[in-house]
Amino acid sequence: MTTEAMLWIDIETTGLDPDKEVIWEIGLLFTDFYLRPVGRTHRFVDNVGNPIAHQSLDPIVSEMHNTSGLAVALRNAIENGGAFSPTVVDMELTQWVESLMALNKI
Repeated sequence: MTTEAMLWIDIETTGLDPDKEVIWEIGLLFTDFYLRPVGRTHRFVDNVGNPIAHQSLDPIVSEMHNTSGLAVALRNAIENGGAFSPTVVDMELTQWVESLMALNKI
């Protein structure tokens, strides 16, 4: 059975320039054609080894992520082993999507 589905992606970054900014968090939500959730997941991204991750944040982005709590949540995730390298996040999210497809949920 094939079901029409949509994949919604929410990415939180340190800015908008992919040459200077990094992803902090990524969330995925699958819905069916009627927008009913089929599956969801999210990951925090640990960019500690990425040299551009240590550049100072734009003040507007810094205020936004501090106000929303994302900066603290990411810091806590990194300290507690809940954030993963970009490579691991890519692999895990790809496997998650493929598992839903294999179960014919999408």
